[in-house]
Amino acid sequence: MLSAILARILRAIRQGRRIFHLTIAAIFLVLGGSGAVLALELWEDYRHTPSNGLWAFGAVAVFSVILVSFGLHSIARARSVR
Repeated sequence: MLSAILARILRAIRQGRRIFHLTIAAIFLVLGGSGAVLALELWEDYRHTPSNGLWAFGAVAVFSVILVSFGLHSIARARSVR
């Protein structure tokens, strides 16, 4: 009886960890996607006025790639919770 209760508690904790990792992944992917949209807007601005330079576009693009990679890593972590 006690082992069944303990097993249910441990299963609930595992499910909670999976939900946590998937929530964090969703947040990272949404932020990375919005950063990608901003990077595209900065690219269009650069094409119209090249004197602005590529610094802002590059910084936002790299940051967006990092956020998306964090999101993908969180999805992998959610799938590997045992």
